[in-house]
Amino acid sequence: SSGINAEYGDHCRTGAITSSLQSLFFFSSRIHRAGVATESMIALLLFLALQADSAAVNETHITVRGPKPSQAYVGEGSSVTCAINAPYFDDSFTMFVNNVNYTNLNSSSPWLAANFTKSAWRETNGTYTTAIEGFVDYYTMQHDSTYIYCVSQEYRHGASLWIRITDRQANDTHFTIRGPKPSQAYVGEGSSVTCAINAPYFDDSFTMFINNVNYTNLNSSSPWLAANFTKSAWRETNGTYTVAIEGFVDYFTMQHDRTDFLCYSAKYERGRYFWIKIKDRQANQTNIHIRGPKPSEAYVGAGSSVTCAINAANVDDSFTMFINNVNYTNFEQ
Repeated sequence: SSGINAEYGDHCRTGAITSSLQSLFFFSSRIHRAGVATESMIALLLFLALQADSAAVNETHITVRGPKPSQAYVGEGSSVTCAINAPYFDDSFTMFVNNVNYTNLNSSSPWLAANFTKSAWRETNGTYTTAIEGFVDYYTMQHDSTYIYCVSQEYRHGASLWIRITDRQANDTHFTIRGPKPSQAYVGEGSSVTCAINAPYFDDSFTMFINNVNYTNLNSSSPWLAANFTKSAWRETNGTYTVAIEGFVDYFTMQHDRTDFLCYSAKYERGRYFWIKIKDRQANQTNIHIRGPKPSEAYVGAGSSVTCAINAANVDDSFTMFINNVNYTNFEQ
């Protein structure tokens, strides 16, 4: 692509036009000394100089090179090059990496290790080449989605390259999620709860969220705090790595019911959800009885008892009665 960002739109192209203007002044002074009518001649020379300058711009070529398709993978490497070939030496030529000049990359940038350097030389045809080159020994996913922009302020031309890096082994990532078996998902039962990832590389970013709270930040009111979740890691015999977060619940309560778990890897940008439901076996043994007037009592002037009762495994202090949507405790005396 060609053109230039708005950031550089107000800059003037100086080097390419300088030679043409110098020639114009030289010939105009000679014409003036020779006594030739100068106005039309100077206009003609100015037109010719600008035409020559325009031709110089059209002869400018920018080359941007990154990894070949076979090199654009984690663990591979390649050179990355920006170069301009122009009629005149171009000291303004530079390269931006994700909108940061290559000379200003900070220590956290994965591109700093490429050691980009600028060099220039004169070609045999009289043109000049200016190049900025670096080499990446091993690509990582940090190099992925990088925007390279090569630009000349002098010639107001630019070209860009988008670098995408793929992890061949990303599809080899496997998650394991375990919660209570159906026979364990009851009040009073217990089970282990596990999140694990098996991947080609050790993944220190792997973590677990419980109802959107990281397992390391559970507060004292969480029923899951007593599970004592811990993280461990080991290398498998096939060379892959497993990272696991495990805990154990001795006795489930209804507070453990309807819990959302997320096992997530920031390194591999993947995650898995699971949902834990806990039931109370004795809840189905709850019986509610309602008694009102018998048919013979349901007359004006007659009377009877009215009763609501619940029979359950545990004392139920929440049990109450509503009369026409008003709690019986709220009737005025």
